[in-house]
Amino acid sequence: MIGKFLDWLKNLGDGDEGSELACSVCGEAPAAGAFSSRFGPVSFAACGACRNEGAESLFMICGCIHRAGGPKTAKERFAGARSFHEGAYIGLEKILALYPEFADEFEDV
Repeated sequence: MIGKFLDWLKNLGDGDEGSELACSVCGEAPAAGAFSSRFGPVSFAACGACRNEGAESLFMICGCIHRAGGPKTAKERFAGARSFHEGAYIGLEKILALYPEFADEFEDV
C-alpha cells in the first residue's frame, strides 16, 4: 500500500517552515484550506478550483470504492464523485476506469 499512497502524499508540502500546502487533489496549486470528504472520514487539502468542482483525491475515492465493495457496487453511492487526472476533472466513469491502477494498493488493508 505504500507506493501510490506515498506518491499521493508527496505534494503535501516539503516540510520547510513557511512552505505552502499543495492541493492533494490536483497537486498543482496551493491549498485554499482543508475540507471533509463526502465519501469517508477523511479530510484533504484542496485549492479553490478543486473545491469548486467538488473534486477529491483519486486515491481516496478509489479507497472508498474498494471499502464499499468495489466498482460493481459503486455506481449509486459514488455517482457524484469527481476527481482530477492528467489535467482534467473527471467523473465516476473515468474514476472506475482508473480504479484497477489502485486496486493492488488496497488488498493489504
